[in-house]
Amino acid sequence: MSSALKVRPTNEVRQSLEAFNDAVYFHQVIERQQGGGLHRYRDLPEALASAPEEGAAQAEEWRIHFHIPLHQVPVALYDTTSDHLLGTLDYLKAHPGTCSHLEMETYTWEVMPDTMKSRHVVDQLVEEYRWTLGQMKQHGLLN
Repeated sequence: MSSALKVRPTNEVRQSLEAFNDAVYFHQVIERQQGGGLHRYRDLPEALASAPEEGAAQAEEWRIHFHIPLHQVPVALYDTTSDHLLGTLDYLKAHPGTCSHLEMETYTWEVMPDTMKSRHVVDQLVEEYRWTLGQMKQHGLLN
């Protein structure tokens, strides 16, 4: 179970995404263009260096491979892909033989921007477990 960054790549968002640019992990970016076309970037710096041509429409959305804590609430500039995760829980409820276990996969605690590291990592992990167990219960996967 994981959640990625989902943003509308305005100039303000692009500038703020520099805080997610680290030298440890690749952060692949998939850009959905107006009209539905997709463009893939190998890593966040490549996406940030790209700029719409003069007069060209701005991309509708970027999805960035950066493991965001499952319990992270979207903020003004950033959203997450947790809606897909919740849809997966619904699928697993309807198809119980599909999967026998789930794993939480947030491992980027140390490279998250400082604004997302306001609490100790242990407190963040506890919150992530609470969120996960609560969602599993809400989606009928736990009693």
